[in-house]
Amino acid sequence: ARSDGGLALWDVARREARWARPGAATVDPARRPIVALAWSPDGETLALGRDDGGLELVAARDGSTRGALDVHAGPVLALAWSPDGATLASGSVDGLRTIDVATRRATLHRRRRAVPALAWLEPRRLAVAEAERADVIAAWLAADLGGPPGARRPAGGGLFVGDPLAGGDPLAPWSGHGAAVLAVTRLPGGRLASADADGVALVWSPVGDVAGTVAGATTRRAVVAAIAGFADGRLALALPDRLLLATPGAAQGSPGGPREVPLVASALVAVDGGRAVAAGCWDGRVWLVGP
Repeated sequence: ARSDGGLALWDVARREARWARPGAATVDPARRPIVALAWSPDGETLALGRDDGGLELVAARDGSTRGALDVHAGPVLALAWSPDGATLASGSVDGLRTIDVATRRATLHRRRRAVPALAWLEPRRLAVAEAERADVIAAWLAADLGGPPGARRPAGGGLFVGDPLAGGDPLAPWSGHGAAVLAVTRLPGGRLASADADGVALVWSPVGDVAGTVAGATTRRAVVAAIAGFADGRLALALPDRLLLATPGAAQGSPGGPREVPLVASALVAVDGGRAVAAGCWDGRVWLVGP
């Protein structure tokens, strides 16, 4: 997905696009930049989040539109399908919403904080990253990813896990981070990995205990824009000036110790069963990175 609204589906084995939709400049001047993307569990549908708060459902086979919704008042920062495909969660500067995929009904759950990242652990169990103030997300992007200097990094926030479809406020805090949580991803075995604005990544057990740590910015404090996990347990962290690969708890110089890759990525996703990570970079290219 590109900032001009263009979209392409790639065949990883052949390294070629199966189909591509042109960007706004060549087709539709009203088409807004795509800032979030998630693939449905059955592989049939892509959910696209745009910078104006709109959401589009797209057929994976050919890129045709299956529906559109106006969901948020600001840019869609995160999208995540439930494992059963029945619910789509979306996060923005105005909070968390869930969309019933069958009825296309959107429900607002939390409005007090921005939600920059989401990951489902089970069909009724969602991990939600929150930041204290809505404006810090835009400030972080400007300051740490090539924008004008002087903008603040995200302030406090937290990680919350629970069933958003239950009544009341069912999301419970998982304590461990000392800064705003900006990235989360589900790992094999029901585990979760999360990363924060101090460059620290935590691996969580299914019950919320910290099972491992990666200090990605020990000498250079930096936010983590994205996180993904390899099948062998190693994590990939997208830092502002590099991609860091590390096994939680492994020391520098050890076989699983941190390794830096000179890529500046804005998005990461595990592919090929976790044997590689696809890194979407700010220069418009996508790289496949092994562990």
